[in-house]
Amino acid sequence: MLHLNEILIGSDPSSTRHIVDLLPIAVYVCEAPSGVIKFYNRRAVELWGREPRCNDTDDRFCGAFRLFSPDMTPLPHDRTPMAKALAEGQTVYGDEVVIERPDGSLITVQVNIGPIRNEHGDIIGAVNIFQDITVRKRAEEALRASEERYRSLAHEREQLVRDLRFQQRQLERAQRVHELEEFERAVVGRELRMIQLEKEIAELRAKCRCGVTTPSGGQANPS
Repeated sequence: MLHLNEILIGSDPSSTRHIVDLLPIAVYVCEAPSGVIKFYNRRAVELWGREPRCNDTDDRFCGAFRLFSPDMTPLPHDRTPMAKALAEGQTVYGDEVVIERPDGSLITVQVNIGPIRNEHGDIIGAVNIFQDITVRKRAEEALRASEERYRSLAHEREQLVRDLRFQQRQLERAQRVHELEEFERAVVGRELRMIQLEKEIAELRAKCRCGVTTPSGGQANPS
């Protein structure tokens, strides 16, 4: 029966490790069911910020100092995707995990985990191939923030346009009211002048009916 070490290192351990260390992505392997780390490359050490000891039960399922879910909920090592892969044979593709390094810095990694089985189909380990996506996540967050600001500004613009249109209608209404008031004042003024003229005309007619004054001071009777 093949053992995990045989699968990992083959016939030339130094050559295999050298090749894996050259990979630009991080790789490590855990043994089932214990979860102890059997192998990792240099890139994994760089991302973890520490170098765990292989076959050490204090470093199981992952070599990171501390782990979190993407929402920064603490993620115990024995509940990581690697632990699930070892226990259930579950394949994980594209899950995101936040790693806290010993110096307190945080990075986000994307993990891809698959179980390793022997010739009988038994799970004897799992391999995790992961990469740093911190820069990409920050860019995505910046993009989301920009889109949110754009939507907010667009909403404010629409509200401003609605307010301006409302004010314009109010001004137009006020202008119409003012014009009506001016027209009303003009009509009333004309009516008052007409009433005054009618009064004057009535007075003149009354005088005419009463007769006119003669040069001698008397009144001439109408013929």
